Amino acid sequence: MRLFLFSLLVTAPLARAQAVAVDRIVASVDTRAITRSMVDARVKQGLTNRVEARDALVEEALIALDAERLGLSITDAEVDRALHEIAQSNHLTEAQLYDALKQQGYELASYREALRTQLRSMRWVLNRAGDSLPREPLERAAGLDAARKRLLETLRATTSVELRGGQP
Repeated sequence: MRLFLFSLLVTAPLARAQAVAVDRIVASVDTRAITRSMVDARVKQGLTNRVEARDALVEEALIALDAERLGLSITDAEVDRALHEIAQSNHLTEAQLYDALKQQGYELASYREALRTQLRSMRWVLNRAGDSLPREPLERAAGLDAARKRLLETLRATTSVELRGGQP
């Protein structure tokens, strides 16, 4: 009887541990893993499908790696400033902006990270493209997009990117 209770005490936690779902890696960029749960979270934020979400995460990882190599970063103060500008441009207080985000299903921490990612991407393009960008505002916007695509193609050619099996 003692042996049975002992084996039950030892094997019961193991049985529960085996039931835990393991997140699947759907892509890797250099040494960074992109998981199924990351893709699902992005789809939940409004991208149309898993492939589009995975591809966006791959691009963000490529930019993040290159930005780190260049020493480019975005401070908390810069994110705070961007949040303030977003609130002002929508004629909201910051508290109202936070409430609106919450009503739309966003958590402030994840919104701040998404904003940091966008700011880093913009800084990266400006740093890499520099003087080659047009000076006129409308032309500059199109130039930024074209430069981003061109720079990402270069990064894809020089960085290890692996997309793993089928649907992400």
